[in-house]
Amino acid sequence: MAMVRKPLERSGRDIHCFQLDILPEVIIRNGKHYHPYRRPQAAATSADLKPNNMKSTDAALTGGVQSDGAGGTTSSRNRATQLAAVPFIVPSHTHTAEGASTTDQQVQVRTGDWKNAELEKNMLQIARDALDAMAFGRGDRLKCSFVYAAHNGAPSRPCGMTFVTKTLRDRHAKGVHLETLLKQCEFCVKPFSRPDSTLRHIQAKEPVCPVLEKWKEAHGEIWLKVELESKGYKLKEK
Repeated sequence: MAMVRKPLERSGRDIHCFQLDILPEVIIRNGKHYHPYRRPQAAATSADLKPNNMKSTDAALTGGVQSDGAGGTTSSRNRATQLAAVPFIVPSHTHTAEGASTTDQQVQVRTGDWKNAELEKNMLQIARDALDAMAFGRGDRLKCSFVYAAHNGAPSRPCGMTFVTKTLRDRHAKGVHLETLLKQCEFCVKPFSRPDSTLRHIQAKEPVCPVLEKWKEAHGEIWLKVELESKGYKLKEK
């Protein structure tokens, strides 16, 4: 006799159980008896199955129950759903082996007209720090914070001069304290009576310096702009 499953009423543990009914139906082949193929149905926990016992409402397969080829473990789709619900904590900062945070700012280095290595050898550290602050836009943008040294090598007093614009303040720091604003063009060596005249000569949008003019023709405006910026100059906009 063939066996078929028939759903029972809901049990107290909220799990659907099954019973077997006997059917008079038997397949006979070559004198041998074969019972119809039986496939276990999935049991759903804490959820109501549909009347046809094929789809559950918000039910998950339990271990050891087979359904449509699923083995004795939870299906991969349900495992993915369960894993997605697990909270995942990401550290806000990463650290090196020495414990230093990788989010620390990189060290900034002055270049171009903001750098005079030979002169800075005899400067106080506090004076070099003041130049760093002015070069990278920290602190008062209109006041010169350079610190002079006394005869005994101790800090004396800050410069303290104030200017109408940051550009004028920067020119003062470069020309007076760093002595990097020359009175002649460093490219064509043309002499000028004032440092700002030298800057206008070099930083003109359309080159008036014959050397820079040749560079622009040979390499293009973008190359010339990058080359001048690497030396601390900035081409004026049209």
